[in-house]
Amino acid sequence: MNIAFWTREDQLLNNYIFKNSLDPTGGNGLQKYCDLFDYCLKNEPKIKLYTVDTIKNISDIDLLVFIGVPNKQSKYGIKFLNNNNKPKILITEECKYIEPESFSKSSLNTFDIIFTFDDNYIDEIKYKKMHNCVLENHQIPKENFNKKKLACMFNANKNFLKKNSLHEERKKIINWFQKYKVNEFDLYGKGWDEYVIPWNWKILNRLNYPRFTKLRKFLNFKINTSWQGYAKDRNLTASKYKFFFAFENFKIDGYITSKIFDAFYSKTVPIYYGASNITKYIPEKCFIDYRKFKSLDLLYKKLSEMREDEYNEYLYNYELFLNSSGIETFTSDYFIQKFLKNCKSIYYKNI
Repeated sequence: MNIAFWTREDQLLNNYIFKNSLDPTGGNGLQKYCDLFDYCLKNEPKIKLYTVDTIKNISDIDLLVFIGVPNKQSKYGIKFLNNNNKPKILITEECKYIEPESFSKSSLNTFDIIFTFDDNYIDEIKYKKMHNCVLENHQIPKENFNKKKLACMFNANKNFLKKNSLHEERKKIINWFQKYKVNEFDLYGKGWDEYVIPWNWKILNRLNYPRFTKLRKFLNFKINTSWQGYAKDRNLTASKYKFFFAFENFKIDGYITSKIFDAFYSKTVPIYYGASNITKYIPEKCFIDYRKFKSLDLLYKKLSEMREDEYNEYLYNYELFLNSSGIETFTSDYFIQKFLKNCKSIYYKNI
C-alpha cells in the first residue's frame, strides 16, 4: 500500500515530515509522523509513505492523507484533493476557529475518514477521535519546593478575537501579575515585545508576517517586565516554578494539547483552562482547575498558601496517571495503530 501525505508546503520537500520532528512552532508536532514512518519500515514493509511532492504518477498511490485542508494557493494540495479516484483521509491539527475550512461541510464530505480531537464531531464511524498531542517522555528531576518561584506561563503572543478564544484570558493573568505580584510570575514565548494584529482580521493580519517584525516592535508601547524571552528548554525552565499556567488556545471539548503535559514532565503543577471535559481524559486531582476560581485574587491566595504536602499530592497523582493505561490515547503508538488500522480498512474496501 502506497500512502501519500499532503501538509503545509514548507514541510513537504523530500519527505520532510517523516525525518524531522520539529514543526514551525518549534514543538515536536511532527514526531508522530516520524514514528509512523519508522514503524512501517520495521514492521509493515508493504506500507510505503511519501509526501505528495515526491509522487511522479498519482496512479501509483493507493491512499491520500491530508493534514488540514489545502487552500486554493496550494499547488500540490488542490491537485491531489481534486482527484476523485483515490480514497482520502483528513487529519485535523488545528481547531475550527483557526482552520474553518477543515470543518466546512463541503470539505468534510470530500474525505472517507476524518481524524479529529473535537469531541463534538466524534462518532467513530467517519469521525475518529485522535488527540493532536503526542507525548514526549522528557522528564526533569524534581526541584526543591522552597527554591521554586511561584508561577510561569509559556505562550507566544497571539491575538485572536473569536468566541471561545483564551488569548485574552492569558493576557488578563499577565496584567494581574504585572500590577500586583510582578516578582512572582515569569512569562516566556515569542512576540511579547511586539504589537500583534488579531489573526482573524483579514488583510491586516498580514502585518503579523515575519517581514513586518520591525514595524510591530515599533508599534508596541506596552512593556511586560515579567517577560523573559524565549525558553530553549521549556521543561527545564518550567521546573524552576511551582505552578504552570496551561491554557489552551480555545475552549473546545476534547481539545487537549501538550501544554498540560509540559507541566507534568517539568515536575510543576498545571493550572488548566481549555477543554470543558478535560476530566474525561485526565483525572481532576492532577491539576488545578482555573474555572473554579471566581477571581485572580482567590487563585493567587490558593497558590501562595499551598503547603508542600498538598503540592506533592498533585505530583503524585499525575505520576500515577502517566504510568496508567489512561495515558494510552495520547501516545505515538496509539496514533500509529489506529491510523494504520483505518488505512487498511479503506484500502481493502477499495481493491
